[in-house]
Amino acid sequence: MSLPRVLSASSESSTRIAVLFDQAMNPDVELTDISNYSVSPAIPSFSSSTVSVVTPSSVEISLPINMLGGQEYEIDVSQQLTNAGLEVLNFEYTSARFVGVGDDPSINSAVATTNSTITIVFSEPMQLLELSDPGNFYSASRNTGRRIPITSSSPVQDGDGFYRSTILGISSAGKMTNSGLHLLEARGLFDVVGNGGSTYVSEFVGIADLPTVLSSMMFEEERVLRVTFDSAMSETWATAPGALSITSTDPGVPSSFYSRSELSDDGTVLSLWVSELRIGAPYIVRATNVVQDEYGNAVNPGLNSFSFTGVGNIPVLDGALSVGRNRMNLSFSENIRDNPQSRDVTRYTSDNGLVILSVLEVVKNEVWLVTTDQISGQTYTITVT
Repeated sequence: MSLPRVLSASSESSTRIAVLFDQAMNPDVELTDISNYSVSPAIPSFSSSTVSVVTPSSVEISLPINMLGGQEYEIDVSQQLTNAGLEVLNFEYTSARFVGVGDDPSINSAVATTNSTITIVFSEPMQLLELSDPGNFYSASRNTGRRIPITSSSPVQDGDGFYRSTILGISSAGKMTNSGLHLLEARGLFDVVGNGGSTYVSEFVGIADLPTVLSSMMFEEERVLRVTFDSAMSETWATAPGALSITSTDPGVPSSFYSRSELSDDGTVLSLWVSELRIGAPYIVRATNVVQDEYGNAVNPGLNSFSFTGVGNIPVLDGALSVGRNRMNLSFSENIRDNPQSRDVTRYTSDNGLVILSVLEVVKNEVWLVTTDQISGQTYTITVT
């Protein structure tokens, strides 16, 4: 009987090599001992491969990592292997050539682990140099389209010495959209044997600190309420109608409203031109969930308000003018039309026997009164409570 020989080898997949002998081999331990096989060019961690018997005359080698696609390999088998008759391999036929099948690596997972880090796990061990370069990674919010600036990439070494994952760091100037979907791309990366180089795409759910209201301050002269946030807000949402409300904790004090709003250049201060407030009354300015930062994060519902005390100008009675025998107009320093007490006739009194009968009309800062008949040339003093 002729000595056994290696008949052929083939790449069944990116991680499987089939070796065919010309006759049945001795199925002892040596046949499945990976140390009796070698391959060139070398495949990293080939010594960690496993060998299984497929048929009496063939074995399959399962690799721990991919081969390089299109690479011509040569596998060599030790002469310690014997056939069923315990004859050793023919020394002239101990090797065979085959072309490797390679799969490009892919992203197994991408997860935002904190509000400033993203962990990526690849399907294959990756080359360390490219994996360490943050410029090879790109991320953006699906909600807003804003880019998430990646400033660092810290590869994590596995127990076998390879790098299949990395932790990406986000710039302090950047921010994810909390609970929002984000795009992640890895570009120009290769696995340790050279497969890859294309763009790998994945998605992950963002983690972010929600913006909060830090303070509010009322400026009396301009009647402007300035609300300060802890981060830059979106002008579109911060200045939307009804984005904020101004109410009093005193049930007897009416709510205020604002006629216009303006966001500062840095996006952190929102100025509201408000209606007149009651001096000394307690107010709360509250941002609704319509208000979002530049990254699409709605304001924190637990930290979306701030208390302040109402300020304003005390109205002054500028003058009184008789406009008829039983008519008198009062002029105030401010518009008092919206105050229902301005229509209460008991608020107005006069001396020298003149009686205020009714309030005819309140027009802006004027109150038109109806009186008993006035005496020509008589001076009257009007008192307003």
